[in-house]
Amino acid sequence: FGLDPTQGRAPSLLNGNLAESAPLLVLAVLFASYLECRTLDQVHGLTATGRTLRAGQPVELTYSPGDLGFDPLSLYDFWGRLMPPLVEARAAVDDEYRLDWLVYHRRVMEAAEIKNGRLAMLAITGFAFQEALWGVPVVDQTPILFTPLPELCRG
Repeated sequence: FGLDPTQGRAPSLLNGNLAESAPLLVLAVLFASYLECRTLDQVHGLTATGRTLRAGQPVELTYSPGDLGFDPLSLYDFWGRLMPPLVEARAAVDDEYRLDWLVYHRRVMEAAEIKNGRLAMLAITGFAFQEALWGVPVVDQTPILFTPLPELCRG
């Protein structure tokens, strides 16, 4: 099948056969480039304060690198919406406090996304090195990680 030349291991620089997936990699790079080009209008003319002029009118822009506005589950504001009763009471009467609360928790979520992304990159790099060193697919080395949960619960 598709992974026969690598004996079931994922194609990578270490395992070989990366050239076979080159068309997919080129397509992924083109798609990522397209998405980044779509956000250029958010960045062009942006100052450190976020204030700029557009059509002669002052506007305030915000931009977070990589933020394409895709959040179908509304997780970005999840922690900001979970207010303890005393915080909620104060936020109900003080709009600035509510905004500060939301901004703080958005920053916490952004930091969590960065940390989890970095951890995932380290993990997948570790998988690639593990496959290259042992010559056995990670799926075969750690079958418990790739077994469906209901099957594990049955014993």
